[in-house]
Amino acid sequence: MASVAVTAFGRPWGESGLNQTFKRAQQRAGRSGLCFHDLRHFFVTELFRRGVSAPAVQRLAGHAEMSTTQRYADMTANELRAAIVLLGNGPAHSQMSS
Repeated sequence: MASVAVTAFGRPWGESGLNQTFKRAQQRAGRSGLCFHDLRHFFVTELFRRGVSAPAVQRLAGHAEMSTTQRYADMTANELRAAIVLLGNGPAHSQMSS
């Protein structure tokens, strides 16, 4: 299996090195309080926001179960309201009122 990220020496990053690098990046960005695992939540949530299908998100995240993928999706109240509005704008709505 190929590594996604390798060090300057061509070796796969270890968990400790990734966590340290992530903390330094937060400091440079003036942020704090995030953990490396938060990137997984961001990745899944952002894919959903961009309209990627649930099975594709599940596969990209490497989850065996869709329920795991769903736990990573962080939707806001505004996004949920916007989804409800779509129900009134789609073709199914216009067919039912004919």
